[in-house]
Order: sequence, then structure tokens, then C-alpha cells
Amino acid sequence: MKKHLLTLLSLSFAAISLCQQIPFSGVVTIMNSGYDSKTGKIEYVSLATVEDDDKRAQSTLTLANGSFKLVLVGLPQNEHFTFQVKKEGLEVVNIDELEAVAGQKEQAKIFMAKPQYIADFRSNIYKVGKTNAQIALDKKQAQLLADYNAEKNKSQLNQERIGQLETALAKVFTEKTQIEAVANELADKYKRINLDDASELFQEAFRWFQEGDLPKAQKLLQHSLSRADSILIGRKRNADLKRRL
Repeated sequence: MKKHLLTLLSLSFAAISLCQQIPFSGVVTIMNSGYDSKTGKIEYVSLATVEDDDKRAQSTLTLANGSFKLVLVGLPQNEHFTFQVKKEGLEVVNIDELEAVAGQKEQAKIFMAKPQYIADFRSNIYKVGKTNAQIALDKKQAQLLADYNAEKNKSQLNQERIGQLETALAKVFTEKTQIEAVANELADKYKRINLDDASELFQEAFRWFQEGDLPKAQKLLQHSLSRADSILIGRKRNADLKRRL
């Protein structure tokens, strides 16, 4: 009798689990709309269609403030699922965010752009970063050469100082040969990052990139990406652990 009762309870819990409704919410914005505009105002995407790929939720439209809410039915808590956001003339840029976890607390942040926007944005930030890096290194090199020649023309040579200047000049020369490669690398990494929603570290790295300090921008961006990857990996690991439990 007791065994029979436990079986019935197990079946009841399974049925409840399958019929449970799990809300999932998010917001859709235009990529870099706040960064691109003079007012710094973010543009939200309204009337975009949002739908679960496995049809476990009724499709919905984003509101005027870009928000949406899906109600997932029959999906176990902490289960991974994928969804789509569509609007004519726009495409999702951060496609990795179209995978989520049922019951997650954080709101999904999706940003969209016109198909040509990414290419144009990349081209622009590459040119600005590369040009400013060349200007900054030319100026630095000229100053170092002036200091070096001044030291060489002194009656008593300071070999230690001369050696330091030679090392600095060699470093500048190396950095100048790497400008194009580093500027391309940074432009590729930044072309799909929404600056409206980027962390302070991301934005600081971007500012250094546009000001022409490519080594500093590269170092900060790598640190920021490592932190972001750690957070994402940890979030997925926690979801998998909860699902197994």
C-alpha cells in the first residue's frame, strides 16, 4: 500500500512538473543606440516577434520599451532552451544570448542592428584606433629621438640613459609594426559588443582603443573578456548542476 502511494505521488509530481509554467523575460534594444546618439538615449525595439524554438510558449511581441515575456509550459526548471527574436530589417547581433535557462533570474538582453551596421561600425572604429595609434607613436618616437640625440651630444655621455632611450625606441618601433594587426584584432572583438550595455572595463578598453593606446586597450579587453567568460561558464555550470540534482 505504501509503495503504491509513493508511486502515485511520484506520478503526480511528474505531471505537475510537466504542466508548470515558467516565465522568461527580456528586453530588445538597438545596438550602440545610446553610444551613437548625441543624447545618449537607448533605442528600444518594439513589435519584434519572440518565440521559443520548441514551441513550448506562445509567441509574443516586444512592447514599446523593448520588453517581452514568454511563458514556458512543460519545461523542467533549469533546462536549457533556445528562442528567436525577429523583426524585418534588423538582425540579432548577440546570437549567443538566444540560449537561456528556464527559471533564470536575470533578464535576457538582446540587441539588434541593420545588416550593414556591423561592417560599417567595425570599419569606423578600426580607422580611428589605427590613425590615433600612428599619431601617438610618431609623436613619442620624435620625442625619444630628440632626447637620444641630446644625450649623444653631451660632453659626458650617460650610457645608462642612452641605453634606456635605445630600448624605448626599439619598443616604439615594434609597436608601430604591430599597429595594423592589433587594430584589426580589437576591431573584430568590439564589432559585436553593445557599448550601451558593456561593463566599465569594456568601455575603458574601448576608449583607449579609440585614443590610440592599443597595448593598453588590448590588455584591458583581454582581462574583461576573461571575466565575462568565467561568469558565463559559471552560470551554465550552476544550471547544469541544478538540473541534475
